[in-house]
Amino acid sequence: MNSKLKKNLYLPGAFLTLILIFSLSSSIASAQNGECMQINLPRNNFLIGETFQAEISASASSILLEEISPSNLEIFRKEGGGDRRVEMPIRILKVSNDSYYAYFNIPAVQEGSHRLKVKTICRQQERIVGAETSVQFSLEKENLGSAYEKLAAQVYRGWGNTEENSLSILALRNSDSALAQQGVQNLLTNSKNSGECWPQASCRVKDTALALVALKESGAQTEKAKNWLLDAQNSLGIGEWNLIATSQDQTCALKINNQTENLQIRGGQIIKALSFAEDERYIISLECNQSLGSAKVTHTYLGKVVDFLLEQRNLTWSRELSNEKCFGSGYRTGCDFESSAYAYLALNAIGEERQETLEWMKGNRNDQITLHQAFLMLFTGEDYYRNWLVNNQALLGYWGEKSLAAAPEGGADALVTSLGISALKRGSGNGTISSRERAREWLLDNSQTLAMRDLAAALYFAFSPDEIREILAVSPAAVKVNSGKQFELLLENKGAKTIALSAKYLSTTQQATIEKGKFQRFVFNATQEGNSFLTLAYSGIYNLPVFATKVVQGKEIVENTSLVLPSIKFVGEGNLSLYNNQTSAIRVKLVNTNSQAVNDITILLSSELYQVLKASPEKINLEPNGEAEITLSINEGKNLEAGTYSGEIKARNSITATLPVKIEILESGQKIEKKEKDCFDLGFQCCTEIKDGTERKEELDKTCPQTQPICAKECKTAKESESGGKISPIALIIVAIIIGSIILLLVLRAKGKSKPRELKDVISEIEERGAGHGTGPGARGAGKGEWSAGLGALGEGP
Repeated sequence: MNSKLKKNLYLPGAFLTLILIFSLSSSIASAQNGECMQINLPRNNFLIGETFQAEISASASSILLEEISPSNLEIFRKEGGGDRRVEMPIRILKVSNDSYYAYFNIPAVQEGSHRLKVKTICRQQERIVGAETSVQFSLEKENLGSAYEKLAAQVYRGWGNTEENSLSILALRNSDSALAQQGVQNLLTNSKNSGECWPQASCRVKDTALALVALKESGAQTEKAKNWLLDAQNSLGIGEWNLIATSQDQTCALKINNQTENLQIRGGQIIKALSFAEDERYIISLECNQSLGSAKVTHTYLGKVVDFLLEQRNLTWSRELSNEKCFGSGYRTGCDFESSAYAYLALNAIGEERQETLEWMKGNRNDQITLHQAFLMLFTGEDYYRNWLVNNQALLGYWGEKSLAAAPEGGADALVTSLGISALKRGSGNGTISSRERAREWLLDNSQTLAMRDLAAALYFAFSPDEIREILAVSPAAVKVNSGKQFELLLENKGAKTIALSAKYLSTTQQATIEKGKFQRFVFNATQEGNSFLTLAYSGIYNLPVFATKVVQGKEIVENTSLVLPSIKFVGEGNLSLYNNQTSAIRVKLVNTNSQAVNDITILLSSELYQVLKASPEKINLEPNGEAEITLSINEGKNLEAGTYSGEIKARNSITATLPVKIEILESGQKIEKKEKDCFDLGFQCCTEIKDGTERKEELDKTCPQTQPICAKECKTAKESESGGKISPIALIIVAIIIGSIILLLVLRAKGKSKPRELKDVISEIEERGAGHGTGPGARGAGKGEWSAGLGALGEGP
């Protein structure tokens, strides 16, 4: 065959090969676009902590050839210009060869836009192709609930000063009423005269006003605080006023502003009733010819008497009284805008509005101060103040202390921002809603970094617990069960508020209320064969697919398993005594007692222990059946007063474990009572017995009771060995002497067994030595001496 013919034959084959490759690539490309597979989501937005659901199924005229498993699914988060893969605990329920449900509880990951991608192999119109399809969804954090939880954690450490205490009560009263009531008791404890004014040492208007609002909103008594605040106003129209002067008999000139009258002092004292008109200020003076013993203006209101002493200059006594209808920082002190605003807010809340105070604020505002505009917008709703707030808001959404013109680079003020949001709730002009929502978003985004006062103010002025979104996690989120059998659902409230819900399956409806951090188990009967939905209705909704399949030839297709509640517990003891100039530490363990991981556990101390202890670490993740050590550092840098400090340490997530703690701080030199060591102190936590060829373990009770004879025996042995192992110094000396004596005897015995010397050897040795000496008596004498030595040596023989 010539080359030309070969070439002609090869061309059609090559052409067909190219067509085949093109067809396959086209098939794969079309499958990459998801033609043979589809993903359906019940919704496109999920809260972190909720349960994600997705239905994966073959498209019409397509068949999935590969069984879908978690390895076929990938989740990506949009990050910058690309995608970043995110690991999720995906679970798959296979309904049929062409239908699957994927679900997982969304862990604490970064919020934002995400994408679920599924890859598999399918057959479509007689073609076997690789299939890939994706679906977009977003994850959001429930920042408001987290903010309430953070504030609760802060007040567990202590309620702070009056302002922090009051704002925290107001913020928590509808989300954690029991905790808020503890705050009320703390507030009253730190007041003057059991609820008259705050702080106890030196009453101030702002603190008393906030405390009054907190007491009113909590249903507590407010009469004392109301009366003190009313009387603290710079107003001469409240109560009775008298001038009292003492001196010998004389006539003085009494001047009140421009009014003058003679005042006759007789009998050593005069009491003159005073009345005032509507002047803003009054100067009261007494001009006398002789000295006065004393001079004062007394104010009486509801039986309470306050003296205002007149100041002397030569023979004139005078005092200025304010009638400006404002409030000062303290009782009837100089006018202060912020104090006046809080007083007006409080009195208005209890139905004692002071219009004259509002007029004073309007006339004395500073147009560069944001706080002034926010309060006046809150009190009046006037457009001037609304426009000021809208036009002076930073691009990021917050307000600063001053206007943008006065402080273009000014920093954020969370308290002022909260007041601005509250104020704009009254407005409805252009930009009002967007301005308010931008500020709310800024507060939520920064809520985890706010100090206690600012966070409490934000939650009170800008938000409501009703706005907290409920977070419900469901397991499993798709069910396959044999008809006629039971199946279980485990619901977990992972949010910050109680969830009331109903669960309806077929003709059965169950109701439940799940408190925050708690679980609820539901059991249903699959009474009929077929596919249906179980609907969980609360502020949101879940539709859980239930596939009830009949039993084939007596074999159950699905094996039902029980759902296990996670559980954690403390191991160790929290009691210790030490001197007030010492530091120490207690180490305890937190143990996860089952096969589910428990993450984001917060370690908290009750308020009584925060002044004594410091816990480390404060955040813990526990692997299945894992454990972590917690160190409680005691008296570190504190130098505490002597006394007993009792409370508890809590490990809190969706579940809670507690450990009682009792720390006794003693004065230096005071005797510490030592207890006898128990089984835990000796390190015995369990013991093992081989019985019937299997290993059996028993938990060791610290008292080693007779009901646990194995552990009791082990513990007893350990105590005996511990006491027997201690050797006194005298015993050590005796042992040393005995050992030394034995060594000496062994040495002497070894010498006694050496080989005896022969007589001829000794004589020969002496002769050799004598040959080296001179002749004469001296030499002989030396020879005799050596003989003596030789005989002595012979005498050592047997």
